[in-house]
Amino acid sequence: MKCCLYLLVIHNTICSFYNDLQIDSAMNEIPQIRTKRLFSKFEEAVTSEVFIDNTFFIKDLFVSNGSVKLITAPRGFGKSTNMDMVRRFLEISVDENGHQLDIKTTKNYNLFTTCELNICKDHKFFHEYFGQYPIVYIDYNPLRNVSSFPQLLEKLKLVISNTFSFHIYLIKNQKIWMDEEEIVHFTNHITQSENRTLDRFDISFSFQYLALLLKKHFRKKVFVLIDNCDAFVYNMIFQDSPDINDILSFMEETDGALLTAENLVSGAFLTGVLRVFRGHWGINVWSAQYLQEVEFSKYYGVTEPDLRETINRLFPDKKTRREVKSYIDDHFGGYRLYNDGDNYVKMYSISSVVRYLRGESQVMNYFCYPKYVNGFKYVMKISNISDAVDELLKGKEVFLDLYEAFYKEQFLAISNAIKHGKLLSEHGVEWFLRYLHRFGYLTPNDENKNVTKGRFQLPNKETKNSLLRFVAS
Repeated sequence: MKCCLYLLVIHNTICSFYNDLQIDSAMNEIPQIRTKRLFSKFEEAVTSEVFIDNTFFIKDLFVSNGSVKLITAPRGFGKSTNMDMVRRFLEISVDENGHQLDIKTTKNYNLFTTCELNICKDHKFFHEYFGQYPIVYIDYNPLRNVSSFPQLLEKLKLVISNTFSFHIYLIKNQKIWMDEEEIVHFTNHITQSENRTLDRFDISFSFQYLALLLKKHFRKKVFVLIDNCDAFVYNMIFQDSPDINDILSFMEETDGALLTAENLVSGAFLTGVLRVFRGHWGINVWSAQYLQEVEFSKYYGVTEPDLRETINRLFPDKKTRREVKSYIDDHFGGYRLYNDGDNYVKMYSISSVVRYLRGESQVMNYFCYPKYVNGFKYVMKISNISDAVDELLKGKEVFLDLYEAFYKEQFLAISNAIKHGKLLSEHGVEWFLRYLHRFGYLTPNDENKNVTKGRFQLPNKETKNSLLRFVAS
């Protein structure tokens, strides 16, 4: 049976049809999913008084080289909001039966046009791309709690359920099913009941399977969106994981099965904090590291011109504007995005700026999720790492040579430091500082225009205060 499902890639005929009663029966097996929809972070941002219009990012995503793009940035720099923006722009809107809606009647169209977002001004691009793609949207955030291979498989079932639930309407398209068993197999990807039957093979090829069904339904290739693509590595740093090789290999296999299916996938966009090395997929993955690539980094965080425009809109009084701008510069700025020669764009943490403008005073923890705080407190007490952090807190700089991706050995170095209370690798401090950099705690100094190799420093008071909380406790 399983072989038949994946041979559908080349199977061009449908053998039988099923009546409405059978379809309704399948739908009733998963009532908890029928109305499920993700909350739109982009919609919330658009309706906010501090919204900054970055919708031209969508066009840059398509006109630049590479069909598969990976963009990394620190926590709180707008990755998930931008991802949701792309989804809302590209996705084909359908009714409960899977029939395409008139674009101009859709909620997505209303969101972009009523708010007069910048991308709507490019009429040719808007007409060509808006609402034109079946979307496979994957959020790997649930994998943050994984530290063993069995846990990975269970959490992936949740991710799969969330992804497939957007496309429950496929059950009603009789033309894509060969028999009732196929419908049952499809619903097993959605239901979260204890009797669901997904084995390791099903899980690894689930997203490719969904892409196949969507292509058959819409008669066009899908566009893939993967948020938090690095989430599965975090817990392995803080908890001993004998399954690290199996976890890394399985995630490489799962994503590779989808992204290398060029007959099903027209393009893909991935985001995360870390670029995790996952072997070789045999396809060109174009990557942009934060503050190292002008074309996309300007959309993650807030540029100084956008900040000034926002402040001027919110505060009529010129003195207040100066005071607000000065405070934001000191506490949330300091990031340098070099473009040509000595020129650079000043960047700010968007989450921190928004919280401040809304009157919220909580210090941003760029470094890690709350459950990992104690682990990093422990790491920072290790002598060599403690010395490097002390230098940064004193306003001094550190030399750093950044690489393209994080490897297993680098995660294990931090994990072993927590476990043994000392560094077991001569590169441990360097790898820890690279980790700091990726999480937004370091920025190139005034003279480091190379941005990948040179001297780095703390960008602002918020990052300093955040590190002080780790060191002092």
